[in-house]
Amino acid sequence: MFLRTLFFCILTLCDLAQANACTGIIQKAENGDWVYARTMEFGADLISFDLMFVPRGISYTSEISTNKTGAKWTTKYGHVGFNPFGMPILADGLNEKGLACGAFYFPGWAEYQSTGPQDSSNAISNIDFVSWVLGNFATVSEVREALKQTKVIGVPFAAWGFIPPLHYFMADKTGGKAVIEYVGGELKIYDTTLGAITNAPDYDWHMVNARNYIGLRALNDPSIKISGQELSQFGQGSGAIGLPGDFSPPSRFIRAAFFNTVVLNGKDALEQVKRAFRILNQFDIPKGAVREISKGKEFYDETQWTSAADLTNLQYFFHTDVSREIRSVSLKALDLDAKKTASLPVKTPEVIKDLSSSL
Repeated sequence: MFLRTLFFCILTLCDLAQANACTGIIQKAENGDWVYARTMEFGADLISFDLMFVPRGISYTSEISTNKTGAKWTTKYGHVGFNPFGMPILADGLNEKGLACGAFYFPGWAEYQSTGPQDSSNAISNIDFVSWVLGNFATVSEVREALKQTKVIGVPFAAWGFIPPLHYFMADKTGGKAVIEYVGGELKIYDTTLGAITNAPDYDWHMVNARNYIGLRALNDPSIKISGQELSQFGQGSGAIGLPGDFSPPSRFIRAAFFNTVVLNGKDALEQVKRAFRILNQFDIPKGAVREISKGKEFYDETQWTSAADLTNLQYFFHTDVSREIRSVSLKALDLDAKKTASLPVKTPEVIKDLSSSL
C-alpha cells in the first residue's frame, strides 16, 4: 500500500510539473513484422524506474479504493518492461505472445467507470491496467472483448484528491492495435489507423485536428512562376513546411502521424526498430526546454526513456535519459516459469568511447 501511495504522489507531482509529453507509434516492416515504440516523459528528477521481468504464475490483486480490492489474476504470460518507482506493476511493456501495451498521460479528459459491490471482482485500477493486459491476453482483440466485462476504476491519492489521468496504447504481432480511453465514465476504443498517440485532448479531437495538416508531404515543393518570376525552395524539406515542432500534445500527434506515413519501412523488425528510435529522437525533450511553475517551484519535463518492442521476435529495446546506448532483453531468453519477478536498474551513465588511439 505504501508503494501504491508513493506512486500516486509522484504521478501527481509530475502532472503539476507538465509531465504529459509521451509519444507513441506503431509501425510495420516490409516483411510484415510489427513494432511498437514510445517515449516516456516525466518531471526531471522525480522519477525512478527499473527494467522488470514478470514470469507466468505471479498473483495480483487490484486495489480499487482504500481498503477495497477488485479483480484478482495470476499471470498467464510472462512479460517485461519498465516499472516506475519500484512498483510491482508496469507502465509499459511486452509479453511473450507479442502484445505490447503502455500508459500515457491524459489530463483533463480521463474519467473512469463507476462500480458497485457486485462489480468488484471484475474491477481493476487504472494504474494496474498495463500489467493486467500483459499478464492475461495474447492479442488486442482479446483485450477488447475482456473490457466489455471489466470496470476500470480511477483510484485517487487521498492527500492530493487526484486520480492519475491515463489512457492506453497497445499493439500485437498480428497487426491489431488500439487506443483505449475512458471519457465521461465511458469506454472508448479506437483502431488508431494513424498508429500514433500523445496526450490530451481525446483521440477523436486529434483525428479532427489532423485535417488541418493534409497538405504535409515528404516530397519537396516544385518551383513556381509568379508574373514571370520563378520562385524555388531554399533547400530540402519544403513539402513539410507547417509541420508543428513544439512539444504540445496536438503538435506531437501530427508529427508522429506524419513520420509514420512518410518514413520508409525497414526490411524487418530489427531495421524497423532502429527507424522507430530515429523517429522518436524527434520528440526528445532536453531538460529545461519545457518548464512550469507550481507552488513557487520551477519544474522541468524531460524524456526519461524511449522503448521499442519487436512484436514478432519478442525483444524489448530501450535507451534512457542518461545513456543513448540501445539495450535489449529477449523474452525468448528468459525463464518464463521462474518463481518470482526480477528487476534490473538501467539508469547507468553512458560510457563515451575515446577512439583517438585507433586513428
